[in-house]
Amino acid sequence: MIQKTTLILMSLIMLLGVTSLAQAEVKQVTLRIDGLACPFCAFGLEKKLKKLDGYRSIKVFINEGKVNIGWKEDKPLKISAIHAAVKAAGFTIRNIKGDFVGTIEKEDDQFFLTMESTGQRFYLREASEPLAKDERKPGKSLTKATKKRLKKLASRNKTVTITGYVHDKDGITLGIEELKVQ
Repeated sequence: MIQKTTLILMSLIMLLGVTSLAQAEVKQVTLRIDGLACPFCAFGLEKKLKKLDGYRSIKVFINEGKVNIGWKEDKPLKISAIHAAVKAAGFTIRNIKGDFVGTIEKEDDQFFLTMESTGQRFYLREASEPLAKDERKPGKSLTKATKKRLKKLASRNKTVTITGYVHDKDGITLGIEELKVQ
């Protein structure tokens, strides 16, 4: 009887563990880096990025000028710290793209994605490409159809995954490239 109870409890704990992994809020971000040309450059960049609080893994693709950073689910994604680390390594970020999991909320006439475990939030835009500096205003450029869908999701408190570009160094605006309801 005790063994059966223990087995059931262990199964529940494993199930809960799998569920929490599925709810990770920022699994990975991809940086496009200008000037990444050699293994020595990649090593210097990786060394700076490994100082970030929250990174889980780093993979540099020299030929593509790309860096994938795996992120810990309980740590907020600090875009300004990423920019600072890349700049300290002597490079420039062309763009940052990622998958972000959270719930849609509405404040005044603006919508944002809130990540539950960190409280971090991104104001939402309808933009699949990085924006020009003068276009980086929170909440700007949502179509009526997107606003209607976001309003419906906000009222139902559904968990969503948004794939898109972070549009500023403060990390407060996220361009919706793809939105999936979980």
